[in-house]
Amino acid sequence: MKKVAILIGLCFCCVELRGDWFEEFKRNSSDEELHQFLYEMPKGGDLHHHLTGSIFSEDWYELAIASSEFGYLYFTKVAINNCRRYGDIGFDQYLIHYRNISENNWEKLSECEKSEYLPLAEMNDRQLEDWSNAIRLDKKHEGRNEFFERHWQRLGDLLTDPYIMKGISLKNLQHLADEGLLYAEPQVPVAGWVKPDGTPIGSSDAAQLLRDALDEPDFKETGMTWRFQLSILRMLPTAEEQLIEAYKFVTANKPWVAVNMVGREDDDKGYPLRFLTTFR
Repeated sequence: MKKVAILIGLCFCCVELRGDWFEEFKRNSSDEELHQFLYEMPKGGDLHHHLTGSIFSEDWYELAIASSEFGYLYFTKVAINNCRRYGDIGFDQYLIHYRNISENNWEKLSECEKSEYLPLAEMNDRQLEDWSNAIRLDKKHEGRNEFFERHWQRLGDLLTDPYIMKGISLKNLQHLADEGLLYAEPQVPVAGWVKPDGTPIGSSDAAQLLRDALDEPDFKETGMTWRFQLSILRMLPTAEEQLIEAYKFVTANKPWVAVNMVGREDDDKGYPLRFLTTFR
């Protein structure tokens, strides 16, 4: 820590340093010292910030359990009993452990598939640890595929709960404020929200729910300034139509200020020139 403090002081005073000082520092410092050095440096600029990809597992669990107060109950997949037969219609990823669904959607499953799920509140300690790790990149082999093809698929119906979305917005700002941030511009989705019985909540109503929340004392006490972005998945066949609708939404709804075109870098269907005519 002392070494880091001295180096940061040297960075911002008039002491002349050799051109290779940072390379020498990297070679001779531990991972902890390198992390602390970068943490202490003043920074600005863009933080590519998926709100729903930036939340601690503990926060997801706490909010999912607390949402029962508002009538939302969740189940998670703890077993695979081979309930699907060859040729069965289904677009969800069946072979994923710890996929989360609402009670409303659980009721629609076959008895066999119902047996694969357990209420979140009934998980034992080992299952809770596995559930938590399932939405972390905690293994060396986990990377882009795990993040893009498993993370949001596992979160599932948790992403459609307005009280969870309000909660993760608050917790994210609180955590960022604790890190010394003054401004954040997360990608905050409003599509697909539902009531406990599955009744859709329109995007405009969802936006108003969040705006009302932002006026609450807990949000203001973070001291943060925020604006929101709305994301679209740029490689989908309907991405151009989504872009048009997203711009309309952002224009009409504060504090949303931008559209972020997200997606895997290695999927070439979202190439920039595809959207040139739409932008013009």
